[in-house]
Amino acid sequence: MLRRKIQLKAYGKINLSLFITGVRQGGMHELDMVVASVDIADVITVCAREDSKVNVAYELGMRSEESYELGIRNEELGMMEVSGSGAAKQLSTSAIPNSSLLIPNCSVTKAVNALRGRFGNFGADIRVEKNIPFSAGLGGSSADAAGVIKALEQLYGFDIQNKEAGKLGIRSEKLGMMNGKKNEDSSHNPSAIPHSSLLTPHSIGSDVPYMLRGGFCRVRGVGERLDFFDAPLTFWVVIAKGSGGVLSADAYRKFDELTTCRGDGLIDKFFTRRRDTHEAQCMTGQVVDESVPPTSCLIAALKKRDKAAAYRLMENALTPASISLNPEIEKTLAALSEAGADKAIMTGSGSACVGFFAGEAAAKAAAQRLAALGLYARAVKTLQKGIETL
Repeated sequence: MLRRKIQLKAYGKINLSLFITGVRQGGMHELDMVVASVDIADVITVCAREDSKVNVAYELGMRSEESYELGIRNEELGMMEVSGSGAAKQLSTSAIPNSSLLIPNCSVTKAVNALRGRFGNFGADIRVEKNIPFSAGLGGSSADAAGVIKALEQLYGFDIQNKEAGKLGIRSEKLGMMNGKKNEDSSHNPSAIPHSSLLTPHSIGSDVPYMLRGGFCRVRGVGERLDFFDAPLTFWVVIAKGSGGVLSADAYRKFDELTTCRGDGLIDKFFTRRRDTHEAQCMTGQVVDESVPPTSCLIAALKKRDKAAAYRLMENALTPASISLNPEIEKTLAALSEAGADKAIMTGSGSACVGFFAGEAAAKAAAQRLAALGLYARAVKTLQKGIETL
């Protein structure tokens, strides 16, 4: 018997690395990065309805000791200058018939419309309690979409994984399907990734396919190539950010202005060739070219639980671009290092940064110190999952 109410946690993510390997036709940037889930989560509650209306409500759920001025443009919610003051604050609520939702560009709206386009109309009351900071590089918008998809799947018994991608209006080549034939490369095979028949970066959000599973993962392409791996270790980190945000589109645009890594073809083939050479050298223990992404080396260090080696290999190529858009990021990185972080890097396109600490006590002490400086600061640990049903 199907349940009438589903509540779950949709966890955020941090980047352990982010490299840009080229640019696709149309301007989408090819990435090679390592990400991990962390225990900061938006709480998604979805209740079934007898009619075909969808109610969507957002609330700020930051605790009073974590209150801070968001002060950002948030294209995901379609709002300007939203503020948090401790107590949960409702952002938007709407009852909308059929497929019309209040916020056209919201990831939750895109997820609902994708499901409706494939399975027909359904009704639901959706409540999203926001605990993941906005425009921070923590995947909050994608986490919300993934959580809503998972909840609706459980609520109505949707067989998402086995439905044809084409009927959802998704470009099939993103899933390794060309002219109705499967690509033999398993990294592009939709059957290799749960829910990939529904979700691609161009359909809902670039982090959504990853968020549905979570844990440690190497992400390539524009988010569609996922290689999950087991890393038998836990990092205690502090997420820290100032009041400003960075929009992903602005960060990548600034990156293009500051670099010459722009190809006219599908990707920058010269850069890819150098990267692949580095990967081969790394795996055979040879001296490697440090100018190309050491992703395989980072993954190897994580699998060996060698945190010191992992720290040396963590890097985010978007950092200079995002700092130029929001100078607070540089100050935040410095504050994390001064608070005792073994490594401090920016996550995603910012503006949040993460500091890696020796353990729980050190991380929580550092978070208190940073909060006293006026920063948003929260100690979290890495997780092996992206969604948890309550």
